[in-house]
This record gives sequence, structure tokens and C-alpha cells, in this order.
Amino acid sequence: MEKRITFVGLDAHKESTSVTLLLPGQEQPVECQCANERASVRRMVRKVLRRAEETLLNDARTRPSRRGRSRT
Repeated sequence: MEKRITFVGLDAHKESTSVTLLLPGQEQPVECQCANERASVRRMVRKVLRRAEETLLNDARTRPSRRGRSRT
């Protein structure tokens, strides 16, 4: 089974935090920026986790099942 890895880069400054994601199977990174406040950072973390989960869920749904049929 192939491992699907999402690479995450953080750049934290006094005023803001920048996050760059490279999702499995994608060539272009996704960039996000938020204010350096607790609520903003929490929203950013949830957004990053959602993006990574979508990749995992989409991968699981499109893989062929044991019987050779798609799960979608």
C-alpha cells in the first residue's frame, strides 16, 4: 500500500502565520495565511486537517475494491 503524505510548511511571525500544504498527487502547493491569534490559528489547523482528510477520503473512495469495482 502506497503511503499518502501531506507536507506542511509553517512560517510564523509576530503578526501572522503562513501555512503551505503540498497534498498527495498535486504539483502546486496550497498557501494560507492567518492572523497570529488563538482563534485564527485554530481555524487554520482545522482547515489544514480538513484538506488532508479530503485527500484521504477521496483516495479511499476512488480505489478499486477487491471485486474490481469502484467504491463511488
